[in-house]
Amino acid sequence: MQLEQNGQDVAAQPPTKDQLLRQAQLLRLYRQKRTETFDRGLFDEVAWDALLALYVHEKAELRVTVTRLAALVGAKAAPFVRWLHYLENLGLIIRQTHIVGGHSGSVGLTPKGRADLEHYLAETLALID
Repeated sequence: MQLEQNGQDVAAQPPTKDQLLRQAQLLRLYRQKRTETFDRGLFDEVAWDALLALYVHEKAELRVTVTRLAALVGAKAAPFVRWLHYLENLGLIIRQTHIVGGHSGSVGLTPKGRADLEHYLAETLALID
């Protein structure tokens, strides 16, 4: 998107990390409100919800376990694990197993997953301006 400054077109500044985080938080909130109004099955996007949740929790420097992530997105265990495998195969997330104490492993975004999400979030912010 171009802005005009002193009669000349200049490129818009890229969004800050805080703006990207806020956009991700808003997208999660919009999805939550949507499922409060409509049947969840109508808009079931477990993989997308998981990516957004990981992005927001990563920025807060919170470790997310598989069990916690499933709860955050309201997913049942078996289908959710299939989605995690799919996201992992796409190179968007990484899972680390932590068998200590019977706790489930943690999940995080890969650099590619983070970059792709930040690109998408920046594009959606540009639509608003």
